[in-house]
Amino acid sequence: MKNKMSAVLYALVCIVNPFFWYLSLNLGKIIQAWSNIPTFIINKTDSIFALYNLRYILELRLYENFLSRFLFNKFTLLVNDMSEILSLISLKTYFIDNKVFNKFELIHFFFIPIWFIGFYALFKNRKFWPFIALFITGFIVYISDQKNLNFFLLPSFVHAYIIYYGFRFLYEKK
Repeated sequence: MKNKMSAVLYALVCIVNPFFWYLSLNLGKIIQAWSNIPTFIINKTDSIFALYNLRYILELRLYENFLSRFLFNKFTLLVNDMSEILSLISLKTYFIDNKVFNKFELIHFFFIPIWFIGFYALFKNRKFWPFIALFITGFIVYISDQKNLNFFLLPSFVHAYIIYYGFRFLYEKK
């Protein structure tokens, strides 16, 4: 009974998720976009190490001291560029900058505190896989360099799981 209730609760959280409806209504378009991922990945990796990005490193390394060689290299350029992953998996992307319908939806306003409760419950129970999954899905969005709804679906369902876990935590408290 408990597993059935959990499945129903997660299904309800997904159904009120506007990304679920976007997925349901645009499945062909999403499959077509995902089939182009290898091309997107090649373009993204080429753009990271393009000459217009490397010229700043070459200019700043002219000073020939250890500190400039340590701070300005290809690795720091890559780390700086990959910091974008944090903005792709942030709550702002899921709750506020929702591109499915409007900028702000009432249902997401209700889910924000539940998300934090789920976040707390996951850490309390030492279940870190949703956060690892959130980082991996954010990395997929980052490496594809496509910041549209077709690629934000994966992080949105991880956020939905965190919300589900928050509801479950509140339900089990009673």
